[in-house]
Amino acid sequence: MVARSRLSGNLELTDVTGAFKASPREVVGTANLAGRELGEPTMAPAGDTGPSGYVPLADFGVEPVPVGDEDAINISGLAAPFEFAGEEFTTIGVTSNGYSVAGGANSASDIECCPPQDLPDPVPPNGVLAPFWTDLDGTGAPGISFAELSDGTSTWLVVEWQVNIVGTSDLRVFQHWLGENGQEDITFVYDPANLPAAPPAGFGLTVGAENSAGTAGQDLAPGNPDDPPPTEDLRVTSTGGAEGETLSYSFELKGVRPGTGEVRTTLRTPLVRGTTTDFDQITVTAT
Repeated sequence: MVARSRLSGNLELTDVTGAFKASPREVVGTANLAGRELGEPTMAPAGDTGPSGYVPLADFGVEPVPVGDEDAINISGLAAPFEFAGEEFTTIGVTSNGYSVAGGANSASDIECCPPQDLPDPVPPNGVLAPFWTDLDGTGAPGISFAELSDGTSTWLVVEWQVNIVGTSDLRVFQHWLGENGQEDITFVYDPANLPAAPPAGFGLTVGAENSAGTAGQDLAPGNPDDPPPTEDLRVTSTGGAEGETLSYSFELKGVRPGTGEVRTTLRTPLVRGTTTDFDQITVTAT
């Protein structure tokens, strides 16, 4: 990676830190940086490590958002990001088919019904959190509810599905909880008095999670299009994962002539097509 900062003629460098002063008006920074490493999600019974268990969002006066068939809603503006598989996210795309997409459901390829994927799968959708992925439909059902809940110490974004098996009035109810607490804290939560039954034969079911590249993850029955329906809350835990390295440098400058000066910084790397450019204007006044 090579970054260059060039100053216009009425500006001049006085000090450079973390890079090379190529001329009185040019700074060059170079680095070989390790890329981001994604985590590997797995699932296990939540036991007593989960939140308080199933809590109907209706108890908090939360009204469901109506959804149809092959539909999705993006939830953003969270109080804090949630962590998943080595990344932070501030948006979650919730589909009518019983799974969410970390980072948002932003294209038609993020909304798939049947058969559901066996996770992990590099084919979109990726970054999947699937408490009950099958062919579901919000038509004639309450829909999808969401709210941020806190116990005074921790905060979670809670998403609740109340949707039907497509073509029926056979309701399925389940939740996932995403912790907004600076660490990965994800659970799939089910009502023990109303566990979601398996869909009809041939629909397929996936209960699982995968990272944003679809390169690592787990579901309840790898290689089987018909996962068993969940019988207890599940916690998603990711191993590995690390943010990529960064290049930074700083410099001080002075104005040598009045007027509007410009600092033009370019970044080139073989991993990104073209050149990334940033412009900053600095006003130099006479004293």
